[in-house]
Amino acid sequence: MRLLVPVLVSCVAGAAAAKDPKPEWINGASSEYPRSKYVTGVGLADKEQEAKDRARAEISKVFRVEIDARSADHLSEASTTSESGKDKKSTYNFAQTIAFDVKTTAKQVQEGVEVVENWRDPASKGYYALAVLEKEKAAAIIRDKIEEIDKQAEEWRNQLDAAGEKLPKIKAAMKFLAVLKGRDQLNAQYRILDAAGKGLPSPFNTAQVKGVADKAIRELEVYVNFDCSMKGEFGQAANEACGKEVETGIMKGLNSFGFEAQTRASSGATDIAVEGSVSIQPQRGNKEGWQFARGTLTVTLKDGRSNKTIQSFDRSDKGASSDYEEAARRLRVTLGKLATQDVREAIVTYFENQ
Repeated sequence: MRLLVPVLVSCVAGAAAAKDPKPEWINGASSEYPRSKYVTGVGLADKEQEAKDRARAEISKVFRVEIDARSADHLSEASTTSESGKDKKSTYNFAQTIAFDVKTTAKQVQEGVEVVENWRDPASKGYYALAVLEKEKAAAIIRDKIEEIDKQAEEWRNQLDAAGEKLPKIKAAMKFLAVLKGRDQLNAQYRILDAAGKGLPSPFNTAQVKGVADKAIRELEVYVNFDCSMKGEFGQAANEACGKEVETGIMKGLNSFGFEAQTRASSGATDIAVEGSVSIQPQRGNKEGWQFARGTLTVTLKDGRSNKTIQSFDRSDKGASSDYEEAARRLRVTLGKLATQDVREAIVTYFENQ
């Protein structure tokens, strides 16, 4: 009878091991869901549902696409009602619309993710979950969207080719580039699902389109005009110098982006007017002898031909130095740099939405 005890203990231990065998997919590989056909994600947590959520999140990380539920709300809020109150008029950014389409497609792909396996480690009591995404079905969703985008791109290429004047050419080029950017983002996801990892060849030459857009932008006439008000013991000459310094800073920034910016329009009309004012005032210094200047730059962009306001915005900051005049100068440089990027984006967005 003593000889039977070790045998019984051994049988019980073997039965326990057989009851909770560690599944192969714990380490990421699964013969039932091979990587050639599936994207897989494994989640580990103290709770079962959390493990499932983490498994799904692992697949999302593979695509590196943020699915922002607020995008739909953003587009909804951006829709306005016409004066008649009957018709809805879309006023949101064209590039944002393309980006939203990309996110919507990515969300449709993510909806195909399924949690197919669960396991609880009897030793650690932790929960494991295996999520899978069938590559063929996901690839079909993205492929259909890319084909739809290619049709849009073809329309804008035709308009770009037909455009004779600079403004219609810029409009077509900007929209064309926004569509191609969306295509590139979708194609990056498609390459993850494609067996060859090559994605779908593009029938369009993005570099060539950028060249056309840059050339058209360089032909834009941008008029820059700023007034300045410096609080303190400063005269008219100091205020005029301040305004010119801001103008020069913004012009240099815009010229580096390819715009033809100048302080005065060469004729009665200009393409874009960048106007505004700078207000600078001293702030109390500290015990270490530092002097501070705080200022606000107000900018208004207008269509120089129709005098229509494109966008208005403010930028505020603070400059510091042992000398107040130097602090104010540094502040003006900073404000000019802050405004330049915003001005460029506003101009590009304006032509995208024409």
